[in-house]
Amino acid sequence: MSEYANMYVALTVEHVDEEYISRALTELKIPKLKVPAQEIETEVYTVGQGESTLVASGFSLYDYKIVNSLTLYITSQYSSIRMLRALPSRLFTNKRLLLYPIVNKYSYNRYIVKTRNYKRSIIDEDGIEVIRDHLTLRSTHSKTFHSLVKNLRPHILIIMTTDKTLGIDLEEPAVDIVENKYSKIDIDLPVTKRVHNIGDLLQLPHAHHTLENDVSLGLLVAIPFNYNVRDTYTMIVKVIEQALKAKVEKKEHENVEDNAKLRILSDKDEIISVLRSHDIDIVDSGENEITIRYYRDNELHSRLIEDGEIEYYFNVEILS
Repeated sequence: MSEYANMYVALTVEHVDEEYISRALTELKIPKLKVPAQEIETEVYTVGQGESTLVASGFSLYDYKIVNSLTLYITSQYSSIRMLRALPSRLFTNKRLLLYPIVNKYSYNRYIVKTRNYKRSIIDEDGIEVIRDHLTLRSTHSKTFHSLVKNLRPHILIIMTTDKTLGIDLEEPAVDIVENKYSKIDIDLPVTKRVHNIGDLLQLPHAHHTLENDVSLGLLVAIPFNYNVRDTYTMIVKVIEQALKAKVEKKEHENVEDNAKLRILSDKDEIISVLRSHDIDIVDSGENEITIRYYRDNELHSRLIEDGEIEYYFNVEILS
């Protein structure tokens, strides 16, 4: 009892590092699912079986109240000592909830947490802003998360972060919604404001994976940084509850393939590797020109190649 109570007190008032959260949840025997990733095997905490909803946060130390709340939630869901609201077990009969509380591991290392260096924590150890790196995949942390989603293929992907990480100013929670055009979703979200034009949608994880046909619905939930942990927790549980109640219907569609030729102007191996990560096949001629095979019904592919945006994100030239 005292050990759990101490953890409860810490998570409601303090910044904690990744090691603290991992140790606490391991000691409490919270179930984990091991998932292969591009570079390393990673783990998500899990409840239930069936259609999956994946919740991720921890893109910056600014997200610490969300990370703490997710830790408290998964603990309350399993512990017989519930200090905060858990969700009814009937919601998990045919639904599975997956939690990945810290995406940017660097921002939750002991040094950053100890110094409360928020501005430094927005980026990773190589200076890359992880929340805006899910197309170019320069960060190890965004690569790992991208592989995680590719392996899990959840129906719903929920990204939770603070307004400060996104560079916007909110007085109340807001949401950005991206729907897959091949899915029908019925969901009731407990938010009072929606945000639009929050940045580069091809790079933000909720939009990127929806446009890439990995998920049926992508949500970005922005919570004001000035919310305390209890209010943050209440908001998070409401969103998770509605996601578990949501009806998701996938429509059948055929993958329509097409080809294009590119000239790679630099970093050939890296560019080829990233494009393959996005399900784009490569025929390498051994020189600076390559032929790519992509899916026209994949909105990410069509934006990159048919709209020419690949030339903006990568150092390449479309030849035909």
